[in-house]
Amino acid sequence: WGEFRLLALDGTTVNLPNWKALREHFGSAKNGKSWRAQARMVMLQFPLARLPFRYELGTLAEGERAVASRLLAGLCRNDLVLMDQGFWSYRLFWQVDQQQAYFAIRRSAQAHFRTVAKLGPKDRLVEWRPSDSRQRRGLPESMRLRVIDYQIKGFRPTGIVTNVLDPARIPREAWIHLATKEDEGRLRLAQGLYHRRWEIETSFFELKVTQGMETHLRSRTPEGIAYEVAGHVLLYFLVRWLMVEAAATENADPLRISFKGALDELLDMAP
Repeated sequence: WGEFRLLALDGTTVNLPNWKALREHFGSAKNGKSWRAQARMVMLQFPLARLPFRYELGTLAEGERAVASRLLAGLCRNDLVLMDQGFWSYRLFWQVDQQQAYFAIRRSAQAHFRTVAKLGPKDRLVEWRPSDSRQRRGLPESMRLRVIDYQIKGFRPTGIVTNVLDPARIPREAWIHLATKEDEGRLRLAQGLYHRRWEIETSFFELKVTQGMETHLRSRTPEGIAYEVAGHVLLYFLVRWLMVEAAATENADPLRISFKGALDELLDMAP
């Protein structure tokens, strides 16, 4: 996307076969009146093609931010990571920034900023100094960020927080617009940059439901589950890779191709 390599970061839970060994290792969550085994999956993804990049499958006891810290290690210069609000963390922000990479995340209502400069309407530079000193331990006392405030009709006011400070690199409108543009006589939805983050939610649905990962896991050991999940992620990656190649031959958008249709064609060829 422009000069940036675009990534999305998010987590989900994966329902597992309800064996005692899996509940003891991964943890369990209440499902109706009973408890069932679940694992936590956190993934980095290329949202413009829905290609998985890195992931970890772990226990419910370990928080998503701790897993994210490992996944974000080794980012490249000019990587731009779109994060779910659940990853709001002073330490994670500094980790990304120190790798000369960038992030964007929805503003936390609990965070209080000091405005440093106005960049334009509803676009400002701020200084953020977390009130909890534990978040700043071993790090600078504050960091400079950019806040882009906006409101979609029918929804509460919100904002995007990023360390892409120069509005010439990514203008305010590019972050948030939701408009239709004409493309060869057809109207299409032009998403704002931050809203591309939702592509990873679609990937989780395609992986768990469309591809059937949750319903096809059979192992009774943590090692077996990790092996099966890796196989499903690999299959998803390869199908998506073929979809990107197919789209490239037609100069098309790979996200406009049906994942279910592509998967069904491959399964029909399997015999």
